[in-house]
Amino acid sequence: MHERTLCQLFADILAIPEAGPEDGFFALGGDSILSIQLVSRARQEGLLLTPRQIFQHQTPAALTTAATHIPTTTPARHENGTGTLPATPIMRDLFERGGPFTTYHQSVLLTVPANLDPQRLATALQTVIDHHDILRLTLNSAEDGGELRIPPPGSINAANLLHHADLTDHPDIPTAITEHQTTAQTRLDPAHGIMLQAVHLTLGPTTPGRLLLLAHHLVIDAVSWRILTPDLTHAYHHPTPNDPPLEPVPTSYRTWAHYLTQQAHHPTHTTTLHHWTHTLQPHPHTTPHPTPTPIPTSQLHHHTTTLPPEHTQPLLTTTPTTYHAGINDILLTALTLALTHTNNTNPHDGILINLESHGRHEPTPHLDLTRTIGWFTTLHPTRLHPGPATWHDITHTTPHLGTAIKTIKETLHTTPHHGTSYGLLRHLNPTTQPHLTHLPNPHHLQLPRPLHPHHTHTNPNHTPNRNPNRNHHPTLAPRTRNHPPQRQHRPPPTPPHPPRNQRPHPRHPHGPQLTTTFTYNPHHHTTHHITQLAHHWHTALKALTTHTQHHTGGHTPPTSPSSPSPNTTSTTSRAISRPSGRTWRSDSRSGPGRHAPAPYGRSSPRATTGPMWSSARCVIRWS
Repeated sequence: MHERTLCQLFADILAIPEAGPEDGFFALGGDSILSIQLVSRARQEGLLLTPRQIFQHQTPAALTTAATHIPTTTPARHENGTGTLPATPIMRDLFERGGPFTTYHQSVLLTVPANLDPQRLATALQTVIDHHDILRLTLNSAEDGGELRIPPPGSINAANLLHHADLTDHPDIPTAITEHQTTAQTRLDPAHGIMLQAVHLTLGPTTPGRLLLLAHHLVIDAVSWRILTPDLTHAYHHPTPNDPPLEPVPTSYRTWAHYLTQQAHHPTHTTTLHHWTHTLQPHPHTTPHPTPTPIPTSQLHHHTTTLPPEHTQPLLTTTPTTYHAGINDILLTALTLALTHTNNTNPHDGILINLESHGRHEPTPHLDLTRTIGWFTTLHPTRLHPGPATWHDITHTTPHLGTAIKTIKETLHTTPHHGTSYGLLRHLNPTTQPHLTHLPNPHHLQLPRPLHPHHTHTNPNHTPNRNPNRNHHPTLAPRTRNHPPQRQHRPPPTPPHPPRNQRPHPRHPHGPQLTTTFTYNPHHHTTHHITQLAHHWHTALKALTTHTQHHTGGHTPPTSPSSPSPNTTSTTSRAISRPSGRTWRSDSRSGPGRHAPAPYGRSSPRATTGPMWSSARCVIRWS
């Protein structure tokens, strides 16, 4: 019985027609973020799993043996997360950047029925804010690492956060929505606990309306939208005390923040200090570059380029398969070679970049984060070397390219603790912090969440059912067409799995595309330099995909073909990857001035004013 349940959960979460007992979760297109969803859904069915077990026992048959049965009638514990809490490493990173960040937010846009009840919506919003303590976070001060507290439920009146506007006769609805988002972000006020805004937009008595949700980035990330939006849907449809309540939150964000502070002093992490200082230490023969003056987010420049389907398709299929590598291993190999060539640097020095992860890697069996909303993102530096490969190997597609892929892959798989140790030692440990603060600040890189080959096409008419209780409620339904132009930096959408033996419906007529956006400080990088980098990036990708058609790959010690990369990232949020919702299908937005978002996509946060940036940033996504 449990095996059948897990097969059904696999199919539901991965949006595929069916899953067999011996089908691997990751082979079907799952990733580390989706494994968190699987843990949560399994608990509702009376099966206790951990993300680690899903990595170790990847099929329904194996997980049935590993899972612990718990009676569904056993009440789960809901942890009270009120009180003071320390700022997490990612929060401190934001505070250190300087500049205003009051409007620094993420947002989603949902389709709602024309007859949506405003009072019932306000009640549902109140229920969610009272249930998820982090949504009431108050930032008393951003100085000296930050001073934060979470007041008790009821301290924030949701009715004051909900606004309404009638756009029935508006001549330009997309522009109007953007204007309302711009206005809504100015109402965010972390100092007074105003971390959320909701704007209900009506479009006529029979036309479905829109619900715009904004959350300050201090309280939200890619995975969190997958929790918040289904909970809001559930609360709207179950408004009375006799209705089923929201699923408990076993571990509060406050507990998580205190846990990180404790871990920052644990030998498990302090012993990795040498790894991080060695990673960040400049090469003795490298000429140091002057640190550019940070500028506001709004003054950054952007350059976007797209790799055509004939070269993107192999990146999703044959190239990583040949080397038993993840897609991110291939992307980082190409980027390493492109940066080395563009900057005319010594390949033996390597390139130094910041990688981003969702940060919910299983910390301990006693902390269950599958229902916790908050900003969990982690950043860590990595120095990548292409081995013996040079640009000559790119232009001549020599066997050295295969060695470069293996070298990059091994570097990524030997990163300690998924990179989480770096943030702990850099921001939360006064003893280790001085050893890291004076070292170089790497460029920032967001990678797309890996897609399985079957997940390379989107059926625009498919709307998966992802309500926690498996009952589809059309009230917060998907919006399937794009909204006003916005500059979008987000991880790729995860489309539904096509039925077996059926031709998929491509999002693009000729197949998937890889889109890369380079965001840079114009005082530090010229447009010509970034354009060259983008050109070399595509050249390297094409060479790697061509190489695998003529050469065989192989295994390297850290990995095996059945094991996903432990550093696989996802999100939505910034990425190295950031979120995409499964319970709802929506557009993701994050501040004005971005390109049109796509279904399931989540973008990096933006705002009219925002934190200061000095280095370049590269965001990669599938479409």
